Amino acid sequence: MLNCSFSNKKIYSMIKNRFFIGKSLQSVPQGALILFPLNHRLSCGLTGILAYKKKQPRSFAVEALIQEMETIFQNIARDSLSTLESQKSNDYLGGKKRIHALWNAARQFKQKSAFVAITQSTDFYQSLKKMGNSLDRLVEQERQTYENQKGHYSQEISQNISESIEDLQDVAWCIQREVLRNVDQVFALIDSSQASPEIQQIEFFKQVNTVLNSIDRLEVRGRDSAGISFLFVLTRPEFSDFETHIVSHDVNESYQKENNSLCFKMPIFVFLSR
Repeated sequence: MLNCSFSNKKIYSMIKNRFFIGKSLQSVPQGALILFPLNHRLSCGLTGILAYKKKQPRSFAVEALIQEMETIFQNIARDSLSTLESQKSNDYLGGKKRIHALWNAARQFKQKSAFVAITQSTDFYQSLKKMGNSLDRLVEQERQTYENQKGHYSQEISQNISESIEDLQDVAWCIQREVLRNVDQVFALIDSSQASPEIQQIEFFKQVNTVLNSIDRLEVRGRDSAGISFLFVLTRPEFSDFETHIVSHDVNESYQKENNSLCFKMPIFVFLSR
């Protein structure tokens, strides 16, 4: 049960520093909640009533995080079922705390800065891929060994083994499916001629990919609603770069045709230059 020991003074302090009325997002600290936010653009629905200023994700060294995961994994693999007879069942696969530490480390790669680093660096990507494959092999090895030997363990030990294998599989799933697969999908959306995509491109296409991953689960009203709309706000120099790119890739005629019809049916690549 949660410990609700906050005093009225503490609660008032939290509300005072994090809750605002009629303020703009630029004027409040990170993590602030605004009722009736001040906006220079017309807001729609709930966005005109409530706004939240996200906290910036902390940055960290991706290489150091991968090395930390490799160390944890080595300790986990050392405590496999083949050594269970000489250890306590709570120490299987390094124990719950060690598996949880690996899980927490794997989740960090879903953060924006780490995801960008993995997308930009082939070395980081390959290191994480190697880690995911090693986890898959270990999970399969332990599952097969457990199936062959589970009749020799007590109910308590069997439950601990089964839960530990399942937890380790969750870590492998996080790396392989929630991180690396999404990196691959973002790469597929980005112009393939670019060796190293820019941060803004990765962040934009990561958001697009998030929508694509869930669009088959969204409920839409009518055929016209089943799609994705993009709104780009460009400075004058950025728009000039955009028009230059259209001409240089010999798609200006198609662009003008679609622009005049007010219906964009083909992909338009926008490159930000700041």
